This record gives sequence, C-alpha cells and structure tokens, in this order.
Amino acid sequence: MSFENGTKSVNAVIRWAAITGFAAGVAAVSVLSLIPSDALPGIEVWDKLQHLLAYLVLAVTGAVAFPGRRSLPWLAIGLLILGCVLEAIQAFVPGRVADVDDAVANAIGVGLGLVIARVAGSRYLFG
Repeated sequence: MSFENGTKSVNAVIRWAAITGFAAGVAAVSVLSLIPSDALPGIEVWDKLQHLLAYLVLAVTGAVAFPGRRSLPWLAIGLLILGCVLEAIQAFVPGRVADVDDAVANAIGVGLGLVIARVAGSRYLFG
C-alpha cells in the first residue's frame, strides 16, 4: 500500500513539474517571439530548427502536464493557435516579420512532440 501511495506522490510531483515547465515554456516562447529582433539572444542555430524545438518541448511538457487521450487534441489546437497568433503579432514588432514558414515549423514541432509523448509515455500519459 505504501508503494502505491509513493507512486501516486511521484506522479503528482512529475505532473506539477510538467505544468510549471509548460507554463514557463509558454511564457518564454511568447516573450522571445514578441521582443524586437535586436534584443534577441544571439543563438547560431537555424531559425526554423529553433521554432521546431521550442514547440516540440512545449508539446511534450504539455502532454505530461495534461495527460489523457482527450487532452491531446486540445493541446495541439492550443499550441497551433499560440504559434499562429505570435507569428501574426510579429508583423507589428520592430525588426520582426510574420513568417508562414515559422508557423509551419511550429506545427511540425507540435506534431513531433505529441508523437514522442505518445510513444515514450504511453503507459503514464494514456494508460
């Protein structure tokens, strides 16, 4: 009995950490997407790869934070909307442009992240 309660406690901690990480990730992606280009940190990685990886991480942490088969479509829709809205707003940010290719990279990241979460966490997330 105590092992079962210990497992539930570990799962609760993991889920709390995932919710916190997901919220922090959404905040970080939002801020980094909306600051002027001259204020961005200089990271020498292809722009589309940055988008893909950011949204992949958001999708994986979101899937852990909100487990269950019914949550995934809403998570995917929410992240896709977030990515599109942030891209559209960039048209009004100095030095930034709204780029459809960035939105596509975001969508690919969401899709890959959900596939990874589904495969790697099928028992925990969708059991």
